[in-house]
Amino acid sequence: SSIRNGFPYGEYHYLYDTLQGELILGGVPLWDSASYAFIAYASLALAWVLVEKIEARGKYENYLVPAHPWKVTILASFFMMLADVIIDPLANLGERWFLGKSYFYPEPGFYFGVPFSNFVGWFLVALVVISGFQWMEKLLLTRFHLPAWGAKRFTGQAWLGVLFYFGILGFNLCITYSLGEYQLLFAGIWITTPLIL
Repeated sequence: SSIRNGFPYGEYHYLYDTLQGELILGGVPLWDSASYAFIAYASLALAWVLVEKIEARGKYENYLVPAHPWKVTILASFFMMLADVIIDPLANLGERWFLGKSYFYPEPGFYFGVPFSNFVGWFLVALVVISGFQWMEKLLLTRFHLPAWGAKRFTGQAWLGVLFYFGILGFNLCITYSLGEYQLLFAGIWITTPLIL
């Protein structure tokens, strides 16, 4: 939608000449869409661990259906948007590292060339995606009696998604450092440190 009418991220365009060999679906590279699922999962895991109580039962930690689903959803959406605050400015410099220049904003924004509308769009899309995750999990658990993301997880698994979230941020901060983009690096560290604490 954004590459056609500017909603929800604001107007941006892919550079298809530099995306040779990529699988393009509906005008969007597949890896771009797939990354949403990974970042949404990691954001949901971080929010879930911060909001929900972990109950240890035997060798399992159980999260069945969240006691505070909207709290988890809103916080996870915020975390997903924060991840993009670190990821998108770096991706916008893709020609300087192995990602390559794959897109551009016709009107660069205030935050290292990224428009504010992009971050609002990420929050809104995260809200939809993460609500969908929670709806699917509840459906799997209650209707089909199948284990889902939160059910009967081995001890410590709760932290894997959290580590994945910080792994994503850490990878982006390392690339930012290697490019010598120290203002962007400082901004990313400023965002990441309170989350770690």
